[in-house]
Amino acid sequence: MTIWTDLQSAIEAKIISLGYTGTLAELNVGQPYEATLLSLLSLQAQLYAITSSGGGGGGGDASAANQSTQITAANLTNTNLGGVTETAPATDTASSGLNGRLQRIAQRITSLIALLPTSLGTKTAANSFAVIEASDSPLQPASTFAASTVCLTTALSEGNLALTNVKKIAMFSRTSTSFRISTTANNTINTQNFETILNGNEYYQDGINFTGTFYFSAETLPTPITVASCTTTNGSSNVTSSNSFSAVTIGQAITGTGIPANTFVIRRAANGLSITLGDSSGNTVNATASGTVTLTFSGAVIRISRWT
Repeated sequence: MTIWTDLQSAIEAKIISLGYTGTLAELNVGQPYEATLLSLLSLQAQLYAITSSGGGGGGGDASAANQSTQITAANLTNTNLGGVTETAPATDTASSGLNGRLQRIAQRITSLIALLPTSLGTKTAANSFAVIEASDSPLQPASTFAASTVCLTTALSEGNLALTNVKKIAMFSRTSTSFRISTTANNTINTQNFETILNGNEYYQDGINFTGTFYFSAETLPTPITVASCTTTNGSSNVTSSNSFSAVTIGQAITGTGIPANTFVIRRAANGLSITLGDSSGNTVNATASGTVTLTFSGAVIRISRWT
């Protein structure tokens, strides 16, 4: 038994040096010689495999330093993974462990799903998927209105108006003449590629998104109108007459004594007995002399309304 005893002692010492803290009784030392020896050799092999791998500890032993390194690495891994109860970060870019990041992703997916209708088919507005129209889409409802009144005093002399993001436009001939319109310069005076607004009719386009310039010209000019016994007052934009201005078109050009150049009718009283002088932008213009005069009203007038 001396050989067995010496072998047993040697194996026990080796096992203890490898970190085993149990007793040989736990290894079934009481078994027959062969079985006990096999148990001890198996345990030695297992301990050697564990300690030689080092678990990232380096030297392959179970020293305190290597165990501390392994514990530090394990703690860092746990921190990066995050606890199972880790709170999701407040924003998509805030620092977080892996578990918290996955919770954030799940929250965002849940929010996205909530925006979708529960099923396909016709729904009320509250239960449908919301689609917002682009701000410059021609399908957007028009929100801002503007209008310009233009007087042309020469036949087939082209006028123009610059437009930006116009969704709807309407052009109306106010005088007894027809107009040609185009989006290309000189087309209306070269008799090519233009549309015609017949006398007293309207040109209308909706659902557009136009930025550019409209060009227009009058095919003919209406016969000028004269109104006698018009009273002007120096420094005033108001003109009265005992005769009626009812045949005068708002927007027509005015000429006569005491009337500045490039003056137009911008308003007419409901009873037709007075008018207001103004410029092409609609600002009032004052007469330069007082007196009773005869005034002439001329030009083809087109009104251009647009919505943006």
